[in-house]
Amino acid sequence: MTTEVWRWLMSLLGLYLLFVGLVSVNLLALQAQQNRYDLDLGTRADLAFVENLLGWETDSLGETYRWTSSQSAVHFRSVAALSDVQLVLSLGGLPAGVQAPRLVELQLNDRPWATLPAQAEPRRYVFLLPAGALQNGDLRVTVSSEVSRVPPDRRDVGIRLDAVSLEWSADGLIWPNWRSLFVQVLTVLATLLIVWRFGVLWRGRIVISIVLVLLIGWMVWHDAFLAAMWVERLFAASLLGWGIAWGLLTLLRRLLPDGGSSELRWLGIVMLIAVGTRLGGVFYPLFVSHDLYIHTDRLFDVLMGQLLLFDRPAEFNERIAIVPTAFYVLVAPLTLLTSNMGVAIQGFYAALDGLAALLVAILVRRMGGSRRAGLLAACIIAVLPIQFTALWWGFGPQIIGQWLSLAVFILAMVQPDGQKFYWISAAVVLCLMLLMHNGSAILGGFGLLGYLALIWMYERQDVVRWRGWGAILIASSLVAVLLLYLDVVLLQLREFARAVPEEGASNDALRMTLIGGGLQSSFRPIGLLLTVMSLGFLLRQTQSHPRRLVSAWLVSACLFLGVDVFLGLQVRYAYFTIPLVCAGLALLLDQLMTRRVYGTIAGWCVIAFISFVGLSIWYAGSIEGVKPTLTALTH
Repeated sequence: MTTEVWRWLMSLLGLYLLFVGLVSVNLLALQAQQNRYDLDLGTRADLAFVENLLGWETDSLGETYRWTSSQSAVHFRSVAALSDVQLVLSLGGLPAGVQAPRLVELQLNDRPWATLPAQAEPRRYVFLLPAGALQNGDLRVTVSSEVSRVPPDRRDVGIRLDAVSLEWSADGLIWPNWRSLFVQVLTVLATLLIVWRFGVLWRGRIVISIVLVLLIGWMVWHDAFLAAMWVERLFAASLLGWGIAWGLLTLLRRLLPDGGSSELRWLGIVMLIAVGTRLGGVFYPLFVSHDLYIHTDRLFDVLMGQLLLFDRPAEFNERIAIVPTAFYVLVAPLTLLTSNMGVAIQGFYAALDGLAALLVAILVRRMGGSRRAGLLAACIIAVLPIQFTALWWGFGPQIIGQWLSLAVFILAMVQPDGQKFYWISAAVVLCLMLLMHNGSAILGGFGLLGYLALIWMYERQDVVRWRGWGAILIASSLVAVLLLYLDVVLLQLREFARAVPEEGASNDALRMTLIGGGLQSSFRPIGLLLTVMSLGFLLRQTQSHPRRLVSAWLVSACLFLGVDVFLGLQVRYAYFTIPLVCAGLALLLDQLMTRRVYGTIAGWCVIAFISFVGLSIWYAGSIEGVKPTLTALTH
């Protein structure tokens, strides 16, 4: 038997085992489900199911509900292939003053099905669904009725819908439907193609396959009526990720020319975990980031051609500020891939936030750190709580701004080779950084300017670097001013001049206490002491040239710490320094791990502790809907 035939046989065996494993975990998860699914309207649980219903409301008894419009729908998508299913509609009544009964027409999957008389008092209606209605896991119940207005309410309301439930027979095994099972198999295969691209060996691929199968089983166990949509979104992301991985590995090899196959392999695994963890949260069907409604409105305005947006952000003490639209311009093409703006917006910045792990690893290696230090830095930023906090609050432009700032500083450390591609890439990334977010433009711009000043002072012989970067900084700033800031610069200056306090707040004990508490929260669970130690160690360990970049980076952050103290303008300098903190802590742990086995155990325990805190916050925020504190992001 030839090697090629043997590989094909092993591939077929692996595919068969994958199929058997997915069927098994689905069966186990579905048997653990109750034979009833209750959808309580007017709560977070209905976000993934309802269409064209009015907003959440609560009556005097504390019961939650929604009013229907002229044509509303509840769309169920289950992993299970269910039979003998009953549909239970809990109606809470009619608008005040409406003559009862009000006829309500029901449709199943857009086909006429039944008519019921809705009464003024609450009632429950039980229907036996047609045979095979949920065999493929898909059921859309449309509710149509007359609408009316009850002043002072200006809305057109139909009937009050309190809950919708499904009940099915508990006899026999509950099997997954073929559609969901097929998507699950493709999701695992697409993910394996990504790790295969990064050179993960067959043993690693087997472990990753087992983990993915167990995760899918947990998703089905957690909620069989959310898992189908959840896995479909992850499948689409894995297809896009597979395409990105091909170019990403080539870029990594260029930025890490001395990186071995083992280093790239482990970085690929860390990247997969970082991106997968973030997408797993933001693609959870019930997850809606805090600022998503703001981004959705702004994206719609940009799609309609509006490129000048204004707001009164709390960070600027509610002064008028222009909102850069580069983020929404970049997201706009993704709306062609899905009808759900939330998936496009949140998936975009969550994926790039996960890829920041690779950038931090490259940063550490460029600073002279070891391969292990680069891997440690990638692990730390992948699970640091403040990163997940920014995701929950939906600070998309700021997340991308941090990512672009990191990319700019890495490119600035790369030795210019005189090629046009290098300078064009640097100019594009720098322009995007300046146009992405006001805070990242200010902090990153000052940091880069300080770095070039230090190069000019101490390494003036490096003419290509400081002249080239100086030229593209000036050119990019002019582009940013012409495209965004020119028409509003006088308005913004007047706003800042009007709102500057007469006296500084540096002696205000309460203010300093709040700033100190904010910084402590920003760097949890590391704490301020370990943060300062990490940054000090980073300055001590880096070589002369990277040290100038680190110094300029920190000076920029400290400068805006002073701005926060004296003017009350929060530019989120703590979030800006996170990559440096991760780099410094990684170098510190790497040094610790060289001291026998105890140092290695201690170092990985620190990583495990950070991971536990970060992932706990992310799970509670994305899956359970628990709001993380905003204090970490106010400085």
